Amino acid sequence: MEYELITPKTTFTFRETLSGALDLIDIKGVDNIESPGPVEEGTLSFNYEEINSWARLTVKALQGSKRNQLRSQNLQFLVQAAKIYTFAASGIYYKAGAWIDHTIPENPCYLALMRAILGDEVAKGIFFEYGLGAFSPETLASRNIRGLISPFPDDIERVARRWFSEQKTIYTRVVGFGFRYERFAKIKEGAEELTIQVGRQATALRESFNKNDPNAIAIVYENGEKLGYVRSTIASYLAGVMDEGTVFSGKICGVLADYRDDNERVYVEFKGLGF
Repeated sequence: MEYELITPKTTFTFRETLSGALDLIDIKGVDNIESPGPVEEGTLSFNYEEINSWARLTVKALQGSKRNQLRSQNLQFLVQAAKIYTFAASGIYYKAGAWIDHTIPENPCYLALMRAILGDEVAKGIFFEYGLGAFSPETLASRNIRGLISPFPDDIERVARRWFSEQKTIYTRVVGFGFRYERFAKIKEGAEELTIQVGRQATALRESFNKNDPNAIAIVYENGEKLGYVRSTIASYLAGVMDEGTVFSGKICGVLADYRDDNERVYVEFKGLGF
């Protein structure tokens, strides 16, 4: 079997080997396709309304082949990979990491494919956004998340410090948003919705005076209201970079649905100025 995964900016082609393994045989960049068009036979269509994006997965039988047997585990992997890649392409790294953690089988071949689909830099970005524990660098997520960096280093803290110091673009979520939700909510046609919009400006501000965390980095919306904070484990690396003169400013890259946890709803893209 051959599979073609089409997203607004990239097309991936996969082929099953004689042993049933899945190989990534081609990656093509395409113009930004706003609409995927009509669904053809043998095609699965995915519409990710939260991020205003989509993906298509087409299953193709190879002519003259005696091995055109649909392997459900490969199809299941590609369905999840489509969602993970599309959300990651929108800067929603934390959710991409959560789905890798919980929906991709602990299989070295699938993890290698996931790294190839995402690209090394995005895979590392997802690891550092999701894989670093909630309270310390030593608290890491599952083997799947560790598989995003290969080979996995002995000194992850040193690697993390270097990675954050060299990155010109950081994608991260806003934590603590639940405490400020009401400042950004309004009632429209009887329903509550957020006034935060994708593409609007957001800025990272150091709070070295913060009594709870001297590494604290606040995230401020374009109207001057504080949205929340960069997660503490990430702030512990970025704070030093900012204290040396780098300013992180950017935009909102994602606002997810209200059924999500408040700490997983708002996402930002920061670019470092001062390199």
